Amino acid sequence: MGIALTALLLGVGYAQLGGFRPIDLALVACTDLELVGVEFKGTPQDETLQDSFRKVEDIKMENPGAFLHTIYYEEPAGKRDTMHLFIGIQKASLRKPNPEMSEMQIPCRRAVLAKIAAHRFVMPSPVRIKERIKEFASSEGVILQEIYVDKLLDDSHVEVWAPVIDR
Repeated sequence: MGIALTALLLGVGYAQLGGFRPIDLALVACTDLELVGVEFKGTPQDETLQDSFRKVEDIKMENPGAFLHTIYYEEPAGKRDTMHLFIGIQKASLRKPNPEMSEMQIPCRRAVLAKIAAHRFVMPSPVRIKERIKEFASSEGVILQEIYVDKLLDDSHVEVWAPVIDR
């Protein structure tokens, strides 16, 4: 009885945190994504990673309505593996230019948009989200640019924008 009750409580907790919610996918129109931020290449344990996030978070706080965006070019498999990412906010949400930031532009006319609503402890893995995006793109007959832009709305709401190649 104790194991069944524990399993039931874990299942209820998982559901409350959004663990069973599906990834909402749609093919949407979009405009070019213009981001400003910092690029990081190193290991997940590198202090520079936290500094990079903090730098962009500080600018985000100075610009109400801005959202943090991340683009992982290379995701680490472990703590000592190299990772490469861009951390930024939309250029349009900046009140004044910041010369310390790099700019990035991603062409976008249409994108597969994945909306995830789950607490970060039960959120699907990035690998699972990309798999679902690729499956959806295939079913819609579109080809992805293979760029995935995570837009972090809050602790339990993330959008992943995957621009498609227009033919």
